[in-house]
Amino acid sequence: MYGVAAGIRVDEDKVGFENVILEPIIDRRLGFVEASIETKFGKVLSKWTIDGDKVKYEFEVPNTAVIIIAGERKEVGKGKHTF
Repeated sequence: MYGVAAGIRVDEDKVGFENVILEPIIDRRLGFVEASIETKFGKVLSKWTIDGDKVKYEFEVPNTAVIIIAGERKEVGKGKHTF
């Protein structure tokens, strides 16, 4: 669940979630997904919710991350990020 629907993945070029790849796969049948994982760097959270025809994404990362939404790639730093 966390690896596909929430899209939390390890960056193979970095060790132990030092950098995270977040690429959630939306399934409108679910309505929402929220998953987190504790790493040695801190908590990684991926959440999405559907409201009508819009999707709200919320992410929390302890270091750096690459967020991929609808094929668009964003590099972000530590903290909470909403799209």
